[in-house]
Amino acid sequence: MSTYTRARSGFTFMELMIVLFILGLLMAGAIPAYMRYQVYAKNQTTKSNLKVLSQAVDNYNLELNKYPKKLEDLIKPPQGGPAFVNKIPNDGWNNEFVYKVPGKGHPYDLYSFGPSGPEEATPEEYISVWEI
Repeated sequence: MSTYTRARSGFTFMELMIVLFILGLLMAGAIPAYMRYQVYAKNQTTKSNLKVLSQAVDNYNLELNKYPKKLEDLIKPPQGGPAFVNKIPNDGWNNEFVYKVPGKGHPYDLYSFGPSGPEEATPEEYISVWEI
């Protein structure tokens, strides 16, 4: 009688479960870090775009001796001439910036509603060009 032993191939169920457990632990740490990075990146994008728009508004004022009535005037100034920006960027959450002339305590107000958006934002969440 011959004994025939078959070569073992593949992984056992327990080995697969251990690998899945380790991957789960890695993902449990990676996902929250990724979410924090996304919030940080959107905040930084918003602040950067606010600075660009603020500089364009100030250049408009220097050139034409008045502040634009709306942000779209930076693309196509009322008196003609070159544009101060090619397009008006949105904030990091893809919402439009708020621009008001005159501002409260400043020549103009330029801000984003922040992560909550225009419907749910409270003034404490606003990201203003005067606070960055």
